[in-house]
Amino acid sequence: MNLTITALPKPVRAQLLWVEWLTLLVGVGLLTFIHRFGPVGAVGAAFVITSFVTRWLRTGHIVPRTGLEFPWLLFIVSASVATWAVYDRSLALMQLVRILAACVLYYALVESSQTTGRRFAGGFVVAAAALAVYWTASYGFSSQVSLFGYQPGQGGWTQAFLPQLTNSDFQVKVVAGAVSLAMPYAIALLWQYWRDGRRWLALLAGVSYVLIVIGVISNGNLWAWFGLLITGIC
Repeated sequence: MNLTITALPKPVRAQLLWVEWLTLLVGVGLLTFIHRFGPVGAVGAAFVITSFVTRWLRTGHIVPRTGLEFPWLLFIVSASVATWAVYDRSLALMQLVRILAACVLYYALVESSQTTGRRFAGGFVVAAAALAVYWTASYGFSSQVSLFGYQPGQGGWTQAFLPQLTNSDFQVKVVAGAVSLAMPYAIALLWQYWRDGRRWLALLAGVSYVLIVIGVISNGNLWAWFGLLITGIC
């Protein structure tokens, strides 16, 4: 898996690290909001590829050895075959691109320092909280099918305190999964920052967690509720 590349000066590697994470976060962000693969998906995929190549140049190898290379490869190959075989390839291709982006994100985190990992977790939690607010503010409670009896009333009450946004055509299951995934990170950061005496950051993590939970409860998406249940069990 290792391909030796001429060693780069430390300042250059530091700049490449910024480019790697900036392009990766922009790419993952673009891939989160869309439903089918199209121009926006292509731009997001290009950002993710740029991040992958940048990390390769920075570290001097394609991927580090973590023991998960074969499972990742098997997962990607099987998803590629499924994308080729299904009828709706535009939708399936979007899922495949997200899988590839998740793989790139995994190896970026593996080769990051503890400080970088904590910063990423914090940014992820804040972004998830903002997404939960946006999700709730733009959700059409009156026009969507209610999964639970409380949902229209609770959602309408929540929206009364939020800006009125136009309902967006993003992938609800992906948003639900991303928002739910941030909950354990928020709890971990709350505990870590409180223990370190960084009260304002702990407060930010706690507020973000509350906003995420409100978003999950208000929207009543089954995938988000499943994530909430797993978080409670863990």
